[in-house]
Amino acid sequence: MNIRTFVLLFFCFALFFPCAFAGWSKNPLFSWTQLYRWDRHFNSNGIYSNCYAFAFIYLDGEERPLFKFKPFYEMRRNFDTNQWERREVGLEVGKDILSWLYLGESIHHAWRNEEVMSPNRYEKQNSLEAETRIVLSRNFITKDSFSLKGFVADEYTYVTDEGRSMRNEITAGMSALFGKHWEIGLNWRHIDRISYFDTDAFEVFATLSF
Repeated sequence: MNIRTFVLLFFCFALFFPCAFAGWSKNPLFSWTQLYRWDRHFNSNGIYSNCYAFAFIYLDGEERPLFKFKPFYEMRRNFDTNQWERREVGLEVGKDILSWLYLGESIHHAWRNEEVMSPNRYEKQNSLEAETRIVLSRNFITKDSFSLKGFVADEYTYVTDEGRSMRNEITAGMSALFGKHWEIGLNWRHIDRISYFDTDAFEVFATLSF
């Protein structure tokens, strides 16, 4: 068993162990996120992404959220080359460790045709990937039907069937929540394709949840 698999299993065990007397929330939350990415360095890296997800929330005996269990499907299309770069289907397990700290771990299968070793060199491959997500956030404005927050996130991707680190991505931005259903945000993203090349991009996204 490699260290990556051990950490994943330990994290899942740590989430499930205290939940012997807990239960699931009655209504799973569906979300649809659309995202546009503009690369500052390479004109051929404009991305349009759609992500569909269900969030099943596990509650403790006092009806407080313990963790999130989120199956998802994501599609990313390069609108400069007019090709699908990546499709993912997987599962993320996450927990709000503190009100401002989220930790998530996902396993997903990816069908990809994207740049890995050098710009404008596309590689077509299928892979099983694990991703660790850490999010720090802070609310600046909170009202009845509107809230504004800032966030910083780190996403580390490991290709399990190849046994290598693939990407480390750092994100910083702001998002606004309108009512209970709409969230709109803007952020900067630094993408480190480990051992190969880096890029920086601006992203804008909108999420519909119900």
